[in-house]
Amino acid sequence: MFDPDQIDEPLLRRCHDYWQAKGAAERLPARRDIEPGEMLGFLSNVVLVDTAPRLEDFRFRLWGTGVTQGFGEDRTGLRFSELGEIENLEESLHGYWHSACAAAAHYSSLRPVRSNTVQGYARIVLPLSRDGEAIDMLLACFEFAYHHEPRPNRAL
Repeated sequence: MFDPDQIDEPLLRRCHDYWQAKGAAERLPARRDIEPGEMLGFLSNVVLVDTAPRLEDFRFRLWGTGVTQGFGEDRTGLRFSELGEIENLEESLHGYWHSACAAAAHYSSLRPVRSNTVQGYARIVLPLSRDGEAIDMLLACFEFAYHHEPRPNRAL
């Protein structure tokens, strides 16, 4: 069972708290409940994923500029089957699948990566549901640990 107190990263905590506030007592929030203007401070680190019956058909609808900066590429529009060689791919995709199947948040604490700029990242994946039951989209948020602080991102 997921415990929000596990979240060590302030940016991920803000994203989780925002998502939680958007849902009703027994209802998951829907994409229509999410307002980008209310996500200042973490919007650039957000990823939206369209779900599908098969994991390989999940698709990145939105890939934030902060996530592009952290991973060094924009994956907007890519299906999971099109990702190619990515470090820890299976483990990373598991979090999306778990969140979609369990209709629950999935938190991953800091994962080290081999990079000249990024030491690692933490991520939270949060389910969204148009009808309150079936998960049709996932909202993920990343927080990166850099070897050196990157230049400020002027985007939201």
